[in-house]
Amino acid sequence: MAMNANGSKEKRLVYGEIEEILDELETAFEQLKKFQVLTDPPEEHRFIKYEGYKDKHVLQGSTHGRRIQQEWDLLETQLPESPKTILVRAYETRIDLMRAVLIGPQGTPYSNGLFFFDIFFPKNYPACPPKLYYHSYDLNLNPKLHPGGKVYLSLLETSCFRLISNRYGHNKREKWNPKQSTVLDVLLSIQNVILDTKPSQPQKYISLKNFRKTLLLTCEGMLHTLKKPPAHFEMFVAGHFRTSAHQILWNYKDHKDNSKHATMLFYQLIRAFEVNGTHCKHHNGQLEIGKNDAIETSKKKGFVVEILNNLKSLIY
Repeated sequence: MAMNANGSKEKRLVYGEIEEILDELETAFEQLKKFQVLTDPPEEHRFIKYEGYKDKHVLQGSTHGRRIQQEWDLLETQLPESPKTILVRAYETRIDLMRAVLIGPQGTPYSNGLFFFDIFFPKNYPACPPKLYYHSYDLNLNPKLHPGGKVYLSLLETSCFRLISNRYGHNKREKWNPKQSTVLDVLLSIQNVILDTKPSQPQKYISLKNFRKTLLLTCEGMLHTLKKPPAHFEMFVAGHFRTSAHQILWNYKDHKDNSKHATMLFYQLIRAFEVNGTHCKHHNGQLEIGKNDAIETSKKKGFVVEILNNLKSLIY
């Protein structure tokens, strides 16, 4: 702990030789709840126009509503706590909608990436699984997370699709069980099965080239997320990248190749993290090729201006 000019104690984080004050944004980030029920869903929610229950009192009056209430209770108590790797927001006026974010697991090319999903509970839930939409930013970084937003997961498959899969000799996989399966199971499966480098078929990630490609795409996704954070997660996005920027850059340098694209992306990350409030200039001297190109590209794409405006709106 250290004393500031006002005589109060400040908590500090140390990254190598860089000492940074844990400011108000980071403190607010640490206090974010892993599960929270808000009033209204964002207008851009993928399933906002789907016909659903708009009266929160349905929670007390239908099997569907009571089951969703059970989902809420489970998420509030069973989501990973330390560290918080999954955050979920639900909505009083649309209990059939949720939005969730998953943090990419350490030791994978998805490490510290943010993966957002819009969730919809159809009226025949839990007889049928929830519908999910993945915010891909048109990046094809995993065969089970389609750029169009579809999530390929056995828990989410319909009975018809399972029959077709089995006909062609696919192995038996985890299926949706209306009495036991939950949206928490779905989120954990995405995190532990899709966002992992230890799948049932190791050859998928045996190539270092594939690892690097996925890492670069994950980092491109970070820039898009910083540029325009999904609604109700603005504080989380800013705080996450404020506290994980150094780890992301070190990991990137350890695995990147020497291509111009990879180097440009490295400097775009530094610039975006600097604007977001993390001191990253000590990373600059290690890669000089492409630095000016990266700065110019980031200006043209508007990353810096939009991230700065987003950050100001959170603090002031």
